[in-house]
Formats: sequence, C-alpha cells, structure tokens
Amino acid sequence: MEINSIIIIIADSLRPDHLSCYDYERNTSPCIDILATESLVFRNAYSQSTWTRPVATSLLTGLYPGVHGVETPEDALSDNIVTLPNITNEFGFRSALFSTIEHVSHHVNLDKDFDDYFPLLWSEIGHKITACEVVEKFCSWLEKNKDFKIFAVLWFSDTHIPYNFPKDQVKFSKCSKEVSNIKLNHHRKKIESLNKSINNYDNSISYFDKNIGDIIEFLKDINRYSESLFFITSDHGEVFNDHGKFDFAPFLKHFFRNKYGILGHGGFPYEELIRIPLIMKLPEQQIVGNCNSLVECIDILTTISTLLGADLETQGISLLEVLNSDAKIHKRYILSESKMSKKHPKYYVLRNAQYKYFRCDKKNLNGNSIAKRFIYRLLPKDSLIFMTDINNEKDISSEKYIIDSMREKLDFIIQTNKELQDKLEIEKHNIIYSQEVKKRLKDLGYLE
Repeated sequence: MEINSIIIIIADSLRPDHLSCYDYERNTSPCIDILATESLVFRNAYSQSTWTRPVATSLLTGLYPGVHGVETPEDALSDNIVTLPNITNEFGFRSALFSTIEHVSHHVNLDKDFDDYFPLLWSEIGHKITACEVVEKFCSWLEKNKDFKIFAVLWFSDTHIPYNFPKDQVKFSKCSKEVSNIKLNHHRKKIESLNKSINNYDNSISYFDKNIGDIIEFLKDINRYSESLFFITSDHGEVFNDHGKFDFAPFLKHFFRNKYGILGHGGFPYEELIRIPLIMKLPEQQIVGNCNSLVECIDILTTISTLLGADLETQGISLLEVLNSDAKIHKRYILSESKMSKKHPKYYVLRNAQYKYFRCDKKNLNGNSIAKRFIYRLLPKDSLIFMTDINNEKDISSEKYIIDSMREKLDFIIQTNKELQDKLEIEKHNIIYSQEVKKRLKDLGYLE
C-alpha cells in the first residue's frame, strides 16, 4: 500500500451524532459525508478521556493516560516517550503539527519530534484562529514540502466553546420550544439558552466541514488525495444538558430541573463525551463502509505504524484488524479515564460490546471546599450499565457476578498500565504557565 500523505484532522469537542453521516437530522457536514462514502466509518469509536490534553497525548503516543501520565492541567509529556512523528520520520515523512489550542502545544511538550510546528494559539496571537487560517497555513506548508512524503496533525478548535463561525454564514437558527427556556452553565458561568448553544455548535460544525472540503480539493489538485491516509476524528464530545446538572444526585436534581443545565466537557464520562467520530480513508479508497466494532483513539497510532511496517509495541490494535470476524477482537475492552485536576476524583469507564462499567476513585479530595467534597461523595463508587445500543442504557449494578468481573478486569488493566509506565521509565513533568496561557485556560474553564 503506497502512502504519500498521512493526515489526521481533529475537530475539538465534536460529537458524532451532530454529523449527518452519523444520522444527524441536520445537514451539518456535506463535505465530510462525501469523504465518508470513500472511507471506513467507525460508528462505535471512543476517546481515552473527556477533555483534550490526555486524549491528544494518547493519540500521539498510543498509550492510555494512566501510562503516559498526562492526566491533569498540571501535566506535560515526558521526553522519553516515542511519539507518532518519531515513527513517521523514520519512514521518510516530513511531519508538522498545526494546533489552535494550548493543550496541544509546546506548553505540554506535544510539539516534540515534529519537524515543523505551527502554534496558532490565542494566548500568543491574541485572537482565535479560524479554520480557514489553519487550512491556509497547512496548504502553504504542503506546497513547500511537495517533494516529501508528509505527516500532518491539524487540530481545529472552531467546534470548541465559544463555537466559531462567520456570522454571515448562519445555516441553523430555528428555535425549539422544548429547549429554548433552559439556561446553560459552562464552568459556573451562565450562558445562552440550550437552543442557541446547539445552533451555534451546529453552525461551527458546518463551517469546519466547509474547510475540510477545501483541504480535500487542494489534495486532489496536487495529486496527493488518492494515495493519502486520511483521518477525521475528535478528542471528545460535548454535553448539552443531556443529563441535567445533578444527574448523579436525584434529590438535588429535583430542585434544579428545567432551570439550569450543563454545557461543555471534562469530568463525568457520559456517553456524549467519550464517544467520538472516526473516519479513515485508505489510499486508493481500498476499503469503504461502516464498522460497528468497538475502537478507541489509541488505535490510530497502531494503524499507522502497522501500515508503515514499524516494529513497535502499542496498546491499541490496528483499525483494519477489527474488520475481521475474530471473536477475540469483538470481545475487546476499551478504557476511558478522566481527572480534571489533582484535587478532583478520577473517573474510569471500561467498555466491552455489552457492558459499560463506571468507577469513581475519590482519593485526595481534601484540597476541595466542604461543598465540593460533599458533592463528590454523592457520586457512586462504581456502577454497571447494560448497553442494548448506543442510545439505550440500563443500570444493572445489582448483577453481582458481572460487576465483579468488570471490577477485576479494570483492576488488572490499571495494574498493567502502572507496570508499563514503570517499564518505560516515564517521568511526570509539571508545567509553569505564563500569565497569558493561565488566563486563556481559566477562560476556557480548565483552571480554577
């Protein structure tokens, strides 16, 4: 399989169920829809966390957060971990990172090993970079490197709060009476109605989609598209009051229902946050169609290294492997982990084809206020969900045999990850932020 270009495009906070190729009722993604007809569309893809930094690190290392150690806003990537640009560089690819968010930047050491790095960051430029500007930078870089095989990661943040799109290109504005009166909170800040937020989100997706179409047309114009390995995915989803503010504490939820809801991501690993889109176009469009097998973010690195012929031990499996009928593949477990700060609980979600097991590790809560400690202690220690399909969940925590089995499996994975971290001699790096970066992350709700 001849590959001249490997391109990974990430739309921050993009939910698959807001793309028309994933059956959304609005036509938000006509360009991506066309790409999907020439690609493999993974309908049950999951992220390694509920927020950007740990997911970006897992994408670039093929390791779970519990191994690479980048789990909170205070963590950065260790220098001695092998990354995706390490692999592609060995096979003669020239690599570049185009990032519009501080979590995927030199501040976190995620630029390491790329030949070229474009930090298109608000904290350094003073304004939010649009998708159009990212595409212009990428196409210019591609022109300068036309004689090279290339590997590029493009991280778009238009679909991240506050949802960026040209105000003269509003495609969705119709109101829904059912949701128009619900006010949303994003990190304790009251913002627009649910209806307006969803419209803004869908408009930002439409704007992102147009720019994806521009990239594809440019690749075709310079004869790179056919032999390209092309991914579109996200780091996590977005919550639009899908569960209400106090879903885990019914007696509190009773007092606040229909008044305030939650908008955003991070923290509690709801399905809307950990399920992501994943579309992979192979060179010459060799295999197309839908795949319903469970896959996860770390599988992208494994897929690329396998296709290139790299001899590398990874924690993921090749996305091409899941297409076969091997029972072992379809019985796999996938893991998501989330810890928004060193003072917060750590959440785990372990999935297989039938069950979703949730665990809340409540260690180290003493740094929080009394009110926060009270709220955190309302969270269940663990629970078990039976998945009949993506949209139907049934709590079966009383099924002792099954929940004990899932507990044992998660304990085994956590211990295995710890042993691998020790084997790789991964050292945790703490970050000292500049005032500009700290302000930006506070505005986005990542720092208190």
